[in-house]
Amino acid sequence: MLQKTIAYRDAWKTRLMKHAFTHYVTLTTNRADLSVAYVRRRLREWDARINREFVGSRWKERPDERMLWFAFLEDADVNPHWHLLIEVDPEHADR
Repeated sequence: MLQKTIAYRDAWKTRLMKHAFTHYVTLTTNRADLSVAYVRRRLREWDARINREFVGSRWKERPDERMLWFAFLEDADVNPHWHLLIEVDPEHADR
């Protein structure tokens, strides 16, 4: 089991090292009564708002200009919150 865990961790590390992340963000609700489905939906809504701000109203049609992120949910049963590694297009990095 430990070998599988180490292999899984190493695979994620290899994948993440291929990116030039520009931001580290924590998104939290400070509420324990939210379902995982709800906080996932809120994460997608946040993604849409940020990409709309960066890329414009047609952001869905321009995937090469959207921000790239990896999100990790923590404390889903107690205080669900996301830790994100984000790569923003240099054109939008100062916004």
